[in-house]
Amino acid sequence: MLLNRRAVLVVAATAVVSCSNESPSEDSSDFANGLGVGSLQIGRPCDVLADASTNQAVYNPSALECPSRICLKPDVQPGGTAVGDPTHNPPILPTGPYCSAMCSQDSDCTGQKRDLYNASDARCMNGYTCGAVFSVGPFCCKRLCLCKDFYNLSQGRGLETLPICNKTPNGCLE
Repeated sequence: MLLNRRAVLVVAATAVVSCSNESPSEDSSDFANGLGVGSLQIGRPCDVLADASTNQAVYNPSALECPSRICLKPDVQPGGTAVGDPTHNPPILPTGPYCSAMCSQDSDCTGQKRDLYNASDARCMNGYTCGAVFSVGPFCCKRLCLCKDFYNLSQGRGLETLPICNKTPNGCLE
């Protein structure tokens, strides 16, 4: 009887894996957590390994907690909500660094969002968009999934393309 249960389990596991179009990720906990095989975990809290003020953008290109290895903390643009609200009851924490990934359009950037009932949750509140925000370094003019909390995207306005990225070839220094 025990042998039959194992055979059914192996057949079921094989069927699940073979029905997926994605390759298994290195992080096997994705599947165990119900996040799907190959989940990019956009929005997962991560460590940029640097202290930065709200007006400084920093990233960690080797973040082990992110399947893409990209951890971001963009600078907060005027009108952005990422600074939090300490006067709110309960206080709203500033949005923290998060896992990101390369993208080509906004629909590539579905990710984790803040649990508004958890006062210690510092994940993104307003969802994600795809854009290029770095003008130097390895992510210069590269489109990444970005938390909307850091930008003023009111009145349907999207992220503006950096002027350096409009040049052909772009003005990035390698």
